[in-house]
Amino acid sequence: MQSAQDYQECREEDIMAEEVIGGVEVLYFLQCLESQPAPILDMVSQCTVLELADNSISQIPSSIDRCINVKKINLTGNKLIFLPWSFYKLKNLTHLNLSLNNFRELPASVCALPHIEVLNLRGNNLRTLPPDFRVETMLKRLNLEKILGFMHHAEDRVSGRPSDVSNMTSLKSLDVSTNAITHLPYQLASLTLHDLNVTGNPMQQPPMSVCKEGKEAIFRYLTEIRESKTIASCRIQLNLLGETGSGKTSLARSLRLGIPMLTEEADRTRVVEQSLWEIEEDVSFNINDFGGHDVYRVGHCIFISQNSIVLVTFDLSTYDPCSSSDFSRHIGIWIDMVQSHNPKATIALVGTHLDKTDEWTREVVCASILEAITDERIIRQQLCERQKIDLSERIQSSQENKNEYLVSAYTEKIKSLETTSAYGESRIYPHIFMVSSKTQEGLRPLIVHLATQAKGMGVSLPQTWHEAAKTIYAKKENKIECTLCRENIKQDIENSVKGFINKIKFFWRKPRQRTDNDVNDILAFLANRGEIIWYASRPILRNTIFHRQEVIADLLKAVLNHNKSEFEFLKQMIVSEPMAERIREDFSKRGILSMQAMEALWKPFRVTAREASAMVELMQRLELCFKVNDGKYGATFHFPWLLKQSRPPIMDTKWPQLVPQDTTQLTLNVYFPYRCPDAYEERLERWGICGHDDTLHANDQKPDGQRLGDHHCCPRSTSPRPVENTAPKP
Repeated sequence: MQSAQDYQECREEDIMAEEVIGGVEVLYFLQCLESQPAPILDMVSQCTVLELADNSISQIPSSIDRCINVKKINLTGNKLIFLPWSFYKLKNLTHLNLSLNNFRELPASVCALPHIEVLNLRGNNLRTLPPDFRVETMLKRLNLEKILGFMHHAEDRVSGRPSDVSNMTSLKSLDVSTNAITHLPYQLASLTLHDLNVTGNPMQQPPMSVCKEGKEAIFRYLTEIRESKTIASCRIQLNLLGETGSGKTSLARSLRLGIPMLTEEADRTRVVEQSLWEIEEDVSFNINDFGGHDVYRVGHCIFISQNSIVLVTFDLSTYDPCSSSDFSRHIGIWIDMVQSHNPKATIALVGTHLDKTDEWTREVVCASILEAITDERIIRQQLCERQKIDLSERIQSSQENKNEYLVSAYTEKIKSLETTSAYGESRIYPHIFMVSSKTQEGLRPLIVHLATQAKGMGVSLPQTWHEAAKTIYAKKENKIECTLCRENIKQDIENSVKGFINKIKFFWRKPRQRTDNDVNDILAFLANRGEIIWYASRPILRNTIFHRQEVIADLLKAVLNHNKSEFEFLKQMIVSEPMAERIREDFSKRGILSMQAMEALWKPFRVTAREASAMVELMQRLELCFKVNDGKYGATFHFPWLLKQSRPPIMDTKWPQLVPQDTTQLTLNVYFPYRCPDAYEERLERWGICGHDDTLHANDQKPDGQRLGDHHCCPRSTSPRPVENTAPKP
């Protein structure tokens, strides 16, 4: 929705578009005027808009000041490196576009323009803004996107000179996207900006989690650091992934304890184990050690944060360098999983059991893996290029048919392909670390690498945020509560900072809405860093903070544990033996659990009814389960990944393998160029069964977990055996 000021500015631009427009002919006349005086033509004196874009112009004549009525000049896409001093005499100039030129510094004549309101400097080579870019400027819109000087000269970046932009009191729109900016000055919060774009920068102050929430969140953060000092924070999430038995848990314990550690078979990880590793005084890691069993992979996306480090482990002693399936199983599948859910995570490969291999074997294995990664990257880049060509052809065809919807869809798809980072070189470390948890050989280079990565990912936090985070950390260490209530933690945060420093006391006495936003900012940051699990999108999840991720892990283990030979939870339920047998069969064969059964499963973990409801809501949000119906024993939920792979016999009576003559069957074939995403079939079943609804009635649900009966549409999914990557164009 446009503000009144936005409308007025747009209206002014519309009026300008109707005025006298001049082009290269005006510039040619001015050039001739310098060598041979002549009367000023009307096309020069009456020109209000100079349109000179993309003309390879390298010089503007000093007689430009003869364009006394010009209001707008567009010089984008030329070869300019300076402007004449006479440029400042253009008293009526309000809009100036100097984007995509070769300026290394902003011309002094531009700084002296008395009424400039809109200035576009995108894509130049500026190092910084000059000090004479004065406070008195009337500038309202400033575009500094992709300023190459800011990108390559970090010491001169805009963050090093806060007065450059923070003193422009009239500024309403600022774009500093796609630079190398790491810090925003707190003085920026004093401006009355309507728009602020900082995307594409490696932001540390504010952190990325704050920046992605927009201008209001950025300004709240800058206000915080204005009223309290900043503290460097370097706590990074470290995730260990790999097949069962690849040495993840032994590696995690060896890193954390600093002594040789081996894991017994009975002590293998289920879902995830978490621990804190303080590597240096100011550098620490929250370690997530994930179980490798297939059924646990559906829960990985809950715990892995966007800006984290991932170690993909594999056993050097058993890896077959001649087997493409070994690469896919032990490495490729994990890289795909991480980059599909968390494309910004950095990945390093770690070969374990170094003590069981010789030097020749290590070299062969590592060479084959690096070659496979390179080949995979090339294949995917080629496929991406083919897709973009095909989509461009479709865009052209759709434009001819005037189908704007398809044009927009195909254009968005191309943009998505261009930003895809799968197997991106910057995200996969090009060296394979080889370690032994038994002898600790090879651990030191890995530790140095992790420390270097962590220091580059550190952020600056207001001390008020630091104090609030300490409050939550203390509750995590106490292990008294399974979760935290948001209202309680808000009060704890207020209490923790009230006496921190006198000059910030008034900040926490502001109206409730401001305090709610501040608490949300802190929780969003901690969630982004992997410290807590918290979602603001749904009320029950917004009010429940999972500060102890091991609680979620335990609750998931209780449901997803692949060993279901024991049903101790039935002793917690008052049901008949036939009903107990039905619950046992539903759980083990059909992946169906009632709310009462889940509460019984979770009783050993002492979760409250509120916490159980929040956990079920979380699993539904992540599509781990869906609600089927409400019955005698409460709501019933279906976990598709717990279904048996074999086709139930009852399916043949409801849906024959061969389509009957009097039946029409619609088949949708979905081709994946690499591999089927994790839990794709299960999620497809969830979408097909539930459609746009979240619940089904009891008479819609058959014992085998499929929606069968008198319906117009019935889903069925089948998965063929893996084939070579010969997928057709999409």
